[in-house]
Amino acid sequence: MLRLLSNRLANVLAARGVGQGDRVAVALPPSVEAAAAILAVLKMGAVLVPLPLSLGEEPLAWRLADSGARAVVAADFMAPRLLAARDGAARLGAVLVAGEAAAGTEDLWAALHRASDAFTPVVTALDSPALLAYPDHAMGKPGGLLHGHGALLGNLPAVEFGLGFFPQFGDILWTAADWMSFPALMWAVLPAWHHGVPVVAGPHDQDAEAQLGLIARHGVRVAWLPPPALARLTRMAAMRPHPLPRVLGSGPEPLTGELRAQVAKVFGILPHEIWGTLEIGATVANNAQVMEMRPGSPGR
Repeated sequence: MLRLLSNRLANVLAARGVGQGDRVAVALPPSVEAAAAILAVLKMGAVLVPLPLSLGEEPLAWRLADSGARAVVAADFMAPRLLAARDGAARLGAVLVAGEAAAGTEDLWAALHRASDAFTPVVTALDSPALLAYPDHAMGKPGGLLHGHGALLGNLPAVEFGLGFFPQFGDILWTAADWMSFPALMWAVLPAWHHGVPVVAGPHDQDAEAQLGLIARHGVRVAWLPPPALARLTRMAAMRPHPLPRVLGSGPEPLTGELRAQVAKVFGILPHEIWGTLEIGATVANNAQVMEMRPGSPGR
């Protein structure tokens, strides 16, 4: 299904003038639409510009203008902010919206319905531009970092190590992070798809209790959570029966010794950390199966 949906979206974008090397901004919560958009942009040789859902009008306006985005694929609740931010984006044409399409936008699903599901992916080199990412919470006018298609391969060793020698048979992955953040994409979602591991797309605004229910219902065995989300999940799990994932990963901010101990007590496993930066990706990780977990150390 994702192959056919992403083929349709690639054809929709191509019909609106998007070609190889063009920037396409995506602002979608975890969903089938987000998966189709990410895959469509990459398979057509365009450049994915993920826009975190927490951004306001000014940071959105800068990213749209600085990236030279030709199109946007977004959730309907992002549309008012994007429309207010588009004035300085001289190259921006299509704004495709999943949900109720306001004036100045197009209905994503209507466009997909009309498009062909046949598309031949563009053959790209390792250094062909693939992802233009901006610091998630940077103020002012931050520069974007352009990564090539080979960036995912460079991230995999640390990610696979930090996620418990990922993948293992039967793994299902979930992340509490916004899919439009660089760590969520490169340390959770894309590595899982690379290995053919299912990814659970939970609502982006779930509380910790709902997240525990989601993990249980869908048999999640591998989860990657930023430290604040891991802390909330652990506090909730301490108060009720809960599932026991195979591995809990976190990062890039370091975990406190207290949180590590709480996770181990509640879930019966030590959390693993993956460290990296927007510039160089995931480069360091730890794994309690094979190494001593030293306080304050992100690993090897």
